Amino acid sequence: MSAIMDKRYRDAELYLLKILKRRPKEPAALNNLSIVCRKQRKYKEAEDYARRAIEILPASPEVNQTLQDALRKAP
Repeated sequence: MSAIMDKRYRDAELYLLKILKRRPKEPAALNNLSIVCRKQRKYKEAEDYARRAIEILPASPEVNQTLQDALRKAP
């Protein structure tokens, strides 16, 4: 989270990918990775990670918002 807050998106992405290697269905990591990818203008990846997170937590307002943001494609 500190890397995201400091706008070190590449560092955050690498860290989140490491988490997903250990726990591929971790919704918080998927959600945050979607946000990080969107900030880096990796829109397809952002959408993919958001959709994976929503499959796990379909009722989460935060995850739903992340998916909506990913679909808008604006950083």
